[in-house]
Amino acid sequence: MHGRLVFVAVQSAQLLRPATTVRCRLTANIASKAAAKTCPADLASVAAKTCPEDLEAYERQLLQWREDLLKCGMDFQSLREILQAVQQSDLQRFFEQLPKGVDNHVHLLGMGKRSYLMRRLAAQDYDGAFPAFWNPQTGMILVAKHASAGYVPLPDPASSEFQTLLEFLTMQSKQDDSSGLDPVSHAWEEFEKCFDRIEQPFFFEPFFRAVVLPHIIDDLRYHRDYGVELRMNPCDKLWSFPSDRDASGQKLLELLKDVDDFHIVVILTFNKANNEANRKNNWEKARSFLNLHRLFPDMVRAFDFVGCEDKGVQLKELKDIILYMRRMSKFELKLALHAGETSWNDDTVTPTTTNSKYALQQLEPGPDRLAHVCTVNRDFKVLDLLMRRAPEVPVEICITSNLILKYCPLLNHHVTILESSQHPFVLGA
Repeated sequence: MHGRLVFVAVQSAQLLRPATTVRCRLTANIASKAAAKTCPADLASVAAKTCPEDLEAYERQLLQWREDLLKCGMDFQSLREILQAVQQSDLQRFFEQLPKGVDNHVHLLGMGKRSYLMRRLAAQDYDGAFPAFWNPQTGMILVAKHASAGYVPLPDPASSEFQTLLEFLTMQSKQDDSSGLDPVSHAWEEFEKCFDRIEQPFFFEPFFRAVVLPHIIDDLRYHRDYGVELRMNPCDKLWSFPSDRDASGQKLLELLKDVDDFHIVVILTFNKANNEANRKNNWEKARSFLNLHRLFPDMVRAFDFVGCEDKGVQLKELKDIILYMRRMSKFELKLALHAGETSWNDDTVTPTTTNSKYALQQLEPGPDRLAHVCTVNRDFKVLDLLMRRAPEVPVEICITSNLILKYCPLLNHHVTILESSQHPFVLGA
């Protein structure tokens, strides 16, 4: 393997198969023999074929571009010229040839091109298809033999109504000039609406098998990913379809397992909603999740808690279920924890910040991986705890969701803090 190109296996590999790598980066100080210890042989051979002879020249070019960008400040014309030079360079083409690794922090329902999936639903051109309907008032989509009240057939893809349908499936987080970034609760509500609108047809087994899953995998392969970590809730029976048409639970994981030459890991998700019904449901999920882990030990690798952080159950109240999942799986199920997903205000006493501190200070053992941790931008104590108590626990940075939900301002994103602190992190989708 040439020069200083290495595939860095950060600690998130704990959730994956041994020696699986998640990102590649150029570094001026790590020898190729170090890469050989962490880089699977097939990836090393790919890198060797695509790696240019003179990596030092590329590294010098990267450093020069970095200096140029820093000098530009807010001069957007200069920034544009530099970015155009990067896009047209041999280095850009070199990066495009490399395997990108594993896409982390991906929510299954958030994947796929909206227009493509809706066109296929409307066309009913897959085996076992049912008619598809939508509610023009709510944007909810339904696959069924007959339309329910308020539902009409999906619009023609060439119509303006079709564009309206796509807008319903797009995150519509609005800014209020008087209060700055969206409050967490509003952004989370909009986020949930988008998921709810597509969820029922998404998991209709014939559609998921014939359209959704191939579309997702083809898109990942096109971007040269060789694996994906999917966060999802595949428990019990979700819909009123006959059992052969319900792609939930065990059947869903069987479909994922059948994908050839592509590595899929599942992170099971509990909900943090603060009500008695959800708490009871989470314990039912726990038993179901443990059974799925026994059935698919190489694929079901971790668990997490999702939901609006500043409204949901405090993390300390979830300690029993965390301990139960770990012990009953003999600590094979890892805790890949959402921690500090928001930085929309400076209040260091919010549940978001409190939960981040609790995860780092009180959980024993601590989390195996942390997602977001935007709170390092709100409270210096979080960064201090991260550095002292979890120096080898990587943080998943999910810039896309941070910006779409407007949980993190771009000019003050916490990735810069983690980079300067040298704490390990991985960029997710």
